[in-house]
Amino acid sequence: RYTNIFADQVIQKAGPLSKRSRLNKWRPVTNDEIYLYMCLILYRGVVWKPTYESYYARDDVFTTPFVTKILPYDRFFLIDRFIHFCNNERISVVDCKIAKFKEVFEYVEEKFSALYVPEQNICIDESLMLWKGRLSWKQYIKTKRSRFGVKSFSLCESSSGYVWSSCLYTGKELTEKLSQHYSGKYQYVATNVVLYLLKNLLGKGFCLYLDNW
Repeated sequence: RYTNIFADQVIQKAGPLSKRSRLNKWRPVTNDEIYLYMCLILYRGVVWKPTYESYYARDDVFTTPFVTKILPYDRFFLIDRFIHFCNNERISVVDCKIAKFKEVFEYVEEKFSALYVPEQNICIDESLMLWKGRLSWKQYIKTKRSRFGVKSFSLCESSSGYVWSSCLYTGKELTEKLSQHYSGKYQYVATNVVLYLLKNLLGKGFCLYLDNW
């Protein structure tokens, strides 16, 4: 629904389109096509290539026939351009920094915690997902492999690395949210983060490992 709304907004603002414009091929996306799009995103994590275009290469050396059977070239890139999880026109200036994907992120996080019970040994640490685009809360951590990106705090199962709980670091916004959550009971940000991630695991015999943070 939101992808179709955003596509209409972009096309209307674009004005008259040239005959060669890919936007002329746009048609409302369906639920099934969203599933297929997500399928190809996950597929890229298994069969890695440097760009999305390379998955549609016709050369016998580089071809991946499975991808072309799932979604045609133009259809994939149109969905990729317009994929959206909210209506931009309903987001106000005072909304949180992750407003554009908050609903999806919180849903996934809830499922990760509800569907699996981790083993006894668990750990909490910060993680950095590579991101070089424009973002007001992008972080720089020189000790991380990515260095620039989106920082998060994650509670993981030590043996498998399964992410059981996670929260994105959006600066002051996150610290204030957690402080309000615990009514200012704890002085340090680290304390709030750890207790927030533990959720229903606290006091149930788990062994939590932390670094000096």
